[in-house]
Amino acid sequence: MLSSYLTIALANLLKHRWYSLINICGLALAMAIFMIGTLIISYEYNHDSQFSQRDQIHFVSSVFAQESGEGLVEFDVIRSAYGPLFKTDIISLQHVARTIHKRYLVGDEQHSDYVGIAFTDTSFSRIFDFQYLYGDHTAIDNPNALIITESTAKRLFGRTDVMGKAVKVERSHAMTVGAVIANLPTDSHFNSPFIPHHDMQAFASIQALVNIDNFDLKGSWTKLGVRDLTYIVLPQNKDIEWLNEQINAVSARHAPAGETQRISHLKAHPLVEANTLIWRAFGLPVLESVQVMTFLVLLIGCVNYTNLATTQSFNRAREVGLRRTFGATPRQLLVQFLLESQVFTALAMLIALAAVELILPVYNQSSQKAVMFDYGQQLLWVVPGTLAIGLVAGAYPAWLITCQDPVDTVHNAFIKTPRGSLLRSLLISTQFAISIFIIAIVMIIYFQNQQVQRSSNIFDKQQTILLSDINLKPVKKHQQTLRKQLLALPGVESLTFSSHVPFDQINHTINVKNIDINSVAVDPDFMSTYKIPLIEGRLLSQNKEVVINPLAAIKLGFGSPKQAIGKTFYSVDQDPTTPGVKYTVVGLMPNLNFLGLFNQIMPMMIYLDTEAYIYASIRISKRNHAQTLLDIDRVWAQVIADYPIKRKTLADIFNGVFGILLGINQVLFLFAVIALLLALVGLFSLAAFMAQNRTKEIGLRKIMGASVLQIVSLLIWQFSRPVMWSLLVAIPLAYMASDIYLNFFQERITFVVPVILLASLVAILSAWAIVAVHAINIARAMPIDSLRYE
Repeated sequence: MLSSYLTIALANLLKHRWYSLINICGLALAMAIFMIGTLIISYEYNHDSQFSQRDQIHFVSSVFAQESGEGLVEFDVIRSAYGPLFKTDIISLQHVARTIHKRYLVGDEQHSDYVGIAFTDTSFSRIFDFQYLYGDHTAIDNPNALIITESTAKRLFGRTDVMGKAVKVERSHAMTVGAVIANLPTDSHFNSPFIPHHDMQAFASIQALVNIDNFDLKGSWTKLGVRDLTYIVLPQNKDIEWLNEQINAVSARHAPAGETQRISHLKAHPLVEANTLIWRAFGLPVLESVQVMTFLVLLIGCVNYTNLATTQSFNRAREVGLRRTFGATPRQLLVQFLLESQVFTALAMLIALAAVELILPVYNQSSQKAVMFDYGQQLLWVVPGTLAIGLVAGAYPAWLITCQDPVDTVHNAFIKTPRGSLLRSLLISTQFAISIFIIAIVMIIYFQNQQVQRSSNIFDKQQTILLSDINLKPVKKHQQTLRKQLLALPGVESLTFSSHVPFDQINHTINVKNIDINSVAVDPDFMSTYKIPLIEGRLLSQNKEVVINPLAAIKLGFGSPKQAIGKTFYSVDQDPTTPGVKYTVVGLMPNLNFLGLFNQIMPMMIYLDTEAYIYASIRISKRNHAQTLLDIDRVWAQVIADYPIKRKTLADIFNGVFGILLGINQVLFLFAVIALLLALVGLFSLAAFMAQNRTKEIGLRKIMGASVLQIVSLLIWQFSRPVMWSLLVAIPLAYMASDIYLNFFQERITFVVPVILLASLVAILSAWAIVAVHAINIARAMPIDSLRYE
């Protein structure tokens, strides 16, 4: 019996090969998207499995207060001053380790290169059991030892057996290679692709940073460095709630006054969340959204399969009626149709698996990931999943055709009933509701990204060239020579030194009256280089003078912004026994979104401080752009021969974060295209079937005088009704979902409803185009041919 069912299934597949191909490929596409999405989500949530203490290792993040004005909800780092306090105040903790990331020139006399070094407390090598190729974890106890990865060793020396090799950091500080560790796998939070130059290349004792850069071992209460994580090993008999209580108690005892105005509290996270916290920091449920979108695509694929299978089952109504007449039971027919569904689904799964094998390498190469399909593990859910999809998608059409009276099936009575029409409408409405929802979200994200792009045009991103590491001692002494020679270049219009640049998300704040003010150390040419107008007062001329924005003037209680000129204020020093710095307001600049992107406009001030410069910003002319860049490289090499130039544009800084938003849009755009394509395929097949079954009706209408346009309009309207019904569900859902995304931005688009309506129009016009193809062909047929159809 089973073999005969399989024979009938294969015969039916070959008989309707084009229908079968469309149905199987549509379902395979949906399955492939869902599997890839599931694999990616599983990969992102399961990092750092190579560390034996992973389940006990935690890191601490800073949760920003709502009134802070920060664009981020949470940051995965804390003040570096907390590390020693955790160790001394929380007695139960055995291992606490800070990391301070720096990028220094490292090498010997033959070759040097920039290396990212994580300066850590000595517990770091006890927390993470790296694979040591040479040396061991005790190397970090030596403040002059540098532990490097094998790839860093090969890059610097061409080999890995370099234990004891003498190197110099910044051409002046002697260190030796104390150990060489194996490269960390891609699925480690130490190798985040979102944060350049912060992958694990080397680490050393934090005491070495004291020798190199006069780092204060007590840490800082003013800075939050990117990826400067603080790690804690949770005792076996404690839980994360206990740890959160302890670290926030430490914060309450030691944090300076006004700290809670910016950082409301600290929060401990398991190590596995270190890789995904970047999305929670943005306040965007990106990974969850990807999982939901892939499920919606799978749902559309299943509905599409059900739609096509139901349509095809109507074509087999006479076959079923005859078999019922000759004694076949409904149960036998149900088993046959379900088996056919399982055959179709199994073929779709095989195609989907092949697609996954082809797509994953491309995804891994473009995203620097290592997502793999492990058949030993994944088949445990792929096989039952395939059976479940085949059962769910094929159950209704199988039951529908087998439960009818034999006489009705012979005459295709169900096709003409209101119940059959309602079924078809529900299937189409479901598909298009999901499609319109996804298309609307994609369009809203696109237009919002365009708004972010437009808002960033307050600064000239392409024509502003940035040279970093100006603060390094060997570079600092040549700053003025570098300035003079660069300004002499014909393509250079202006140059300025500063501690920060626009769109750099690492901002520095000072506390005044429990108010955090974003502060940037500049030179006198900063405002002219960045074309920032002066509203009132004068430019900076000496230390402890500041130019502030109107928002800072209001926050500081100076009344109207113009009244701030000449007023003074004191910063709050982190040491309460010493007075803060006294600043005098000499000028007023506009309220500019210096951080840009998703950040709010913050109270801001600029001041002179030659010791704090990190960047040189060079505004160049648009003519001979390439030649000017070569000239800048040449001047740098002449003035600072020992240090390779580190050059980028302001656009590179902006795109470093904006690229994440674009990536989200591109991924969702792919989902939208696939969802709409599947919905249109379902509508195409249903329209072909229903138009075919109404051939005689159309012929009679033409005899009665109906024109081709009238007939086409009638069919389009009838098929458009379920699409219209889908708007009642899709529009409010899209509005609510878009509001979640838009709330993330300070400058948000205001035309949300028109965008959603535009997405709906795209879906409706696509549906009309699909239906019109069949309607025109049927309407143009000769009436006599139509009447002979049955």
